[in-house]
Amino acid sequence: MADICKDCGGRTFYGHACPEESKVSNSASAQGSAARFPMQGADSIPMWLAEEVYAKYAAKYGSDQSLKQIGKRGGFYKEEVIELLKQ
Repeated sequence: MADICKDCGGRTFYGHACPEESKVSNSASAQGSAARFPMQGADSIPMWLAEEVYAKYAAKYGSDQSLKQIGKRGGFYKEEVIELLKQ
């Protein structure tokens, strides 16, 4: 589960202290395959799975919202992930 960043008051993702996009990217890259993506109401999921879910999300709803933006708003819901993976 995400902690609160002491610097900006935002949620942390990928174990980094600030959700700014550049910092999220750097942290996710540094962790490689161990990178995690937040979920709303559930534990985080591996980044590779989030990317797969996002590809299906973007095909269904469009790519106006990036994967990083979805992460900043708290991630996917568990039910959303299950539904998208069924497609």
